[in-house]
Amino acid sequence: MVLKRRFFKRFSLLIPAGARDFLTKPFGIPEVSMHIKNMLEVGLLYNETQNYKNDLEQKYQPCSLDLTAAKLKLENEISQRKNLEEELRQYKK
Repeated sequence: MVLKRRFFKRFSLLIPAGARDFLTKPFGIPEVSMHIKNMLEVGLLYNETQNYKNDLEQKYQPCSLDLTAAKLKLENEISQRKNLEEELRQYKK
């Protein structure tokens, strides 16, 4: 996004709308080059992070499935015990 200096104060309103970077006029080639380089680097880091995330998800998916199954089994057992406790309370009355 390119802004005139007088609109710079309004930039904070543009961030929620999706603005990620800005240049103020007048600007030079070194400034534009730096912004382009930074945005490319952010993109590469984002992709690298996504790749690591995907690798970790694949690596630990079997463990996650095992934990989910164990959790469901324990929840079922807790529910059964609560039902038995309630039956015992009713029986004692």
